[in-house]
Amino acid sequence: MYVYDQFQGTDGKLRINVCAADGADDKTLIPHKAFEESPRWSPDGKRVLWVSTRDGNPELYTVDAEGKDQKRLTTEVAYDLHPAWSPDGKQIAFTSGRSGRQKVFVMAADGTGAKRLTDGDFLDAWPAWCPDGKRIAFASNRSGNYDIWLVNVDGPGCET
Repeated sequence: MYVYDQFQGTDGKLRINVCAADGADDKTLIPHKAFEESPRWSPDGKRVLWVSTRDGNPELYTVDAEGKDQKRLTTEVAYDLHPAWSPDGKQIAFTSGRSGRQKVFVMAADGTGAKRLTDGDFLDAWPAWCPDGKRIAFASNRSGNYDIWLVNVDGPGCET
């Protein structure tokens, strides 16, 4: 799966395509409606999670592996970005500016129960789940430089 960018003038027409590992059977899974980006397969391979601006600002959506059953997961005025499935596929980590600066959030895979995991006056981005699903790694400038930090999924506390 990849983002295909067809340039037209000064703007691109981003869409999400899928193909076999050898490049065969290339087809559009998510057609261009706006900026379609950051696609992620669910751990079971049945759904795709991605970011789209089709309803205004960047929000998170899912669709099944055939490009059907599209669901919008977030509906915030702030940008929702950088989605990542939990190892068991039951949760999604992402970043959002809904509390001011971009912070790491986690929610159920159906978009319910969003909970902020990080706070402070710095930028937290690009969450990635640890294999055991108990912590999330993320990039942050909280130390003055961009470093990798860890946060517990079930409670407060960050560490480098």
